[in-house]
Amino acid sequence: MAERKGKHLFATSRIELIKERIQDLQRQAKAAGTNPTIHAIHGETGDRSSGPVLAQIEDAASLHQHEEHVVVFITHEGMMGADLDGFTGWHIYIDENPAAVCSNVFRVPATATYLEAAYDLNPLKGTKWSRLILKSEAPNPADIINDEFLSKLATFDKRARSTQGVYVDIDDWSKVKGSARPLKWWSAWTPAELAAFESVTIAGAGYFHSLGYKATQAWFSDKVTFEAEEVVAPERACPRVLIHYFTRHQGSTNFWKTDKGLSCLLHVLDYLKQVPDLGYWATNTAISPYFVGARLSGEMVSPRQEGTNTLMHHTSCALIYSAKAVPADGPSLEVFGLKKEDVERARQIEDIIQFTLRGALRKPDFSGECRVYLYDQHQAEALASYLEQEGIAMAELIAVEEAGIMDEVREKPGRKRVELDESSKAERKKRRLEADKARKARDRAADREAKRKAGTLRPRGRPKAKKSLSRQARAYRESTRYGLSPQAKKNRYEWKEDLYAIREREAAEARRKKT
Repeated sequence: MAERKGKHLFATSRIELIKERIQDLQRQAKAAGTNPTIHAIHGETGDRSSGPVLAQIEDAASLHQHEEHVVVFITHEGMMGADLDGFTGWHIYIDENPAAVCSNVFRVPATATYLEAAYDLNPLKGTKWSRLILKSEAPNPADIINDEFLSKLATFDKRARSTQGVYVDIDDWSKVKGSARPLKWWSAWTPAELAAFESVTIAGAGYFHSLGYKATQAWFSDKVTFEAEEVVAPERACPRVLIHYFTRHQGSTNFWKTDKGLSCLLHVLDYLKQVPDLGYWATNTAISPYFVGARLSGEMVSPRQEGTNTLMHHTSCALIYSAKAVPADGPSLEVFGLKKEDVERARQIEDIIQFTLRGALRKPDFSGECRVYLYDQHQAEALASYLEQEGIAMAELIAVEEAGIMDEVREKPGRKRVELDESSKAERKKRRLEADKARKARDRAADREAKRKAGTLRPRGRPKAKKSLSRQARAYRESTRYGLSPQAKKNRYEWKEDLYAIREREAAEARRKKT
């Protein structure tokens, strides 16, 4: 961008990185003898007279249309929120991986009334999803952010206003009004939104592991193609990285909120407080108060440090951190066919890699020793594997047994198993047998009542036994019809047999005469 004239749009993840990249560009332009117009657009520029940030981004194409060499800097959020169709002929450079996919699940039995007033639903044919269509009477984003009740919907609303939109799993708001049924929603930005640009370049070592790439492949593989270009890095020295870990179980913010998890966390803190030369460190927001109060040595930074060059003088770092899949990721997993392991690789492992590489390892000529402190063995092994596969450094795993939590086992989710002594077991068995006895009595009573109503209920007691017949009686019965004597049988039935014979003779005589 410094050497080649043209119109360039540069998008990076954080405002701090925009400031770093502008300084890098100015140095490179001075060395190349060029003087590009540099225009930064983000929430801290202070130029509110030109309108909202997204409107300024969209207007930048026409504002600089007559300039030969211009570079406009924006954030990933600005890139994903603005309509960039007016940047025909421009070149866009995306620094690091955007947080392109987001989703959530929440219950809105009352809020659905507001959602219905603010958004229409446009069903997506052949699916269960509907796209939100913003109504003209919907409140503006600033009002939602400043509203103490609706501020939790700020991300939802911002995505709904963007070109990629928000999709929900209903086609009528009545399905969630006054209902405990959860509402699922998702939104995904892909490079398909950048069709107007002359070229699109994404600079990110882990992009093919990102959720944005996987979402693009799942939905727009016929519209977006990727060409991998390996950047030839300068020859590196052979540094050594000592990766320390404190336990074999995997951590999570939910676990650290429990008594046992907090105890493990405090053991880690006690150890880190004894590290005098810790360079920089970070942790999840939910547990950061414990770390701030511990007054660790070193510089406190955010967990996501991709792209920054301000930490290169440090040779040690600590990241006590978790970013695994959570229930809010459910819609994304469903829509794009992702697995929880994909989310973990794209977030937690990528953040650990980028965090580690912000220190001295960023310098190709560094040949010394670096120390990294991570929470669990799984994270340490993933980092070691990456460093060695990419030829960045030789990695050595070190188990910190002194912290005292190496073999602590996380309790499995769900109801805890109650351990009983022998007397409690006997009492529980007795109650179980009594309950079973009562249940069978109820079943028998219900069965008797059903037979009584059907008229098939047998009286109480043993049924009377039938009296057996003597051999002579049985023979007499067999020789008679219905128990009649031979004379009685003749008197009752012989006249019928004589009548049948007469009729048969008459019928035969009639047939003979005809012939």
